[in-house]
Amino acid sequence: WVVHGLGGALLVGRVVHAYGVSQAREDFRFRVTGMMLTFAALTVSSVLLVAGRLAGSLETCVTVWV
Repeated sequence: WVVHGLGGALLVGRVVHAYGVSQAREDFRFRVTGMMLTFAALTVSSVLLVAGRLAGSLETCVTVWV
């Protein structure tokens, strides 16, 4: 479920950012929200992967975080 949640956040972030950029008058709220969701998904994924590697097992790390 963690992978699905992170993938969903990444997808929504990219779509929201694209919507903000595609407007004739760019709405920075959409761009910033999209960037925040994108970077949050990437950061959480990175932290989980590094912590999982240090713990020796990704399943152990995800179980602890969730």
